[in-house]
Amino acid sequence: MSKRDLISSTIAGLILSLLVMGFFFYGNGKLILFPKDQTDVNSIRQLMLTSHANWSSLEGEAVTTWYLSDGEELVTVSEFAITNPDKSRFVMPSTGIVWISDGENIFEINNNESTYTKYGQPDVEEALSGLPTNLGDTQNEIYRYPLAMWAPSPVADYIYPTSLAQRVGEYKLLAKDSLLDRKVWV
Repeated sequence: MSKRDLISSTIAGLILSLLVMGFFFYGNGKLILFPKDQTDVNSIRQLMLTSHANWSSLEGEAVTTWYLSDGEELVTVSEFAITNPDKSRFVMPSTGIVWISDGENIFEINNNESTYTKYGQPDVEEALSGLPTNLGDTQNEIYRYPLAMWAPSPVADYIYPTSLAQRVGEYKLLAKDSLLDRKVWV
């Protein structure tokens, strides 16, 4: 092989590699195809449906505000730390509730009452096998991500938006933004 052929094949290999990396993202041992047009609502809903497969840990604080019909606001603060697929911690300082999943058990601690309750945690991997992976599979029943069902925090369904993606109704893309160096859509 001549020097020219070696350089040409190296450059072609680099270009091909860049193209492949541009179309695919490697995460959790799976090759994930990103939608061609990420402004398409159904493509975003599809990402929501399987978003739990695209990250392995997450930590943060969320403030959820409900605007009540009488003009009052109800504000809930949740601190969370999650390691996929089955370990998590949710802390709601205003209620004194701490909720911990260690992968085998769930502990709900009430600091205000100095009590705790221990539950056996169902197998998350087994429960995940029942989740739909395509929007077309979500017609009849809504399936929630297992930890979103058990965590007593309103932010759980936003961290695990599987059930939100399955809801019927009208969806509109209002804006694109960035949060914690990640693309987000409103």
